[in-house]
Amino acid sequence: MYNLKCMDKKDILAENMPTSPTMTNFIANGAIYILGEFDSSISMNVIPRLVDLIQKKVSEKEPVINIYINSYGGEAKELFGLLCLLQTAKNLGIKIITTVLGRACSCGSMLAVIGHERYMYKYAMHLAHLGIQSDAVTTNEQIERASKKWKWHFKQILDHYFVCTGCSKKKLEQILKDDSCWLTPEECIEYGFATEIIQ
Repeated sequence: MYNLKCMDKKDILAENMPTSPTMTNFIANGAIYILGEFDSSISMNVIPRLVDLIQKKVSEKEPVINIYINSYGGEAKELFGLLCLLQTAKNLGIKIITTVLGRACSCGSMLAVIGHERYMYKYAMHLAHLGIQSDAVTTNEQIERASKKWKWHFKQILDHYFVCTGCSKKKLEQILKDDSCWLTPEECIEYGFATEIIQ
């Protein structure tokens, strides 16, 4: 059963709330909020505080980290840094709960599926894909090197979804080969991208 923790007035005024009204990715009240693009704000605002949060949570009896997501995606390197720390948290026995508020696209989708419990609202959707190549290559050797890199990158994405969702690799390959594969909440339940729809 989904339980949204309500913040009281003192929480809203707390020091750990974002200091800028334009900040969209931040940690506040022990939860992670990814409400914008996966950009350098992840490395600057989220990851350092997440390290501290994990150290704090690991000493609790039943540690939980909630993640709220409403994002169209962004830079993969920012996502992978975040996933590494969250996997460390899971290895330390911290429960991860993800909630998709509106959109979980690309990096947002990969982040959403890492949760032990994966919630999404009935209005929410996932967009799952392999990403966009951006290498500028001019020689055959550069083409081969770029191809090797991207094949490895695509394999990491496929393996991540496979481990986190339990969906078959055959089905995941069908989903991920289409760069515009939008998944409804019902499809997310079917494929393991979500564990419960919030009505």
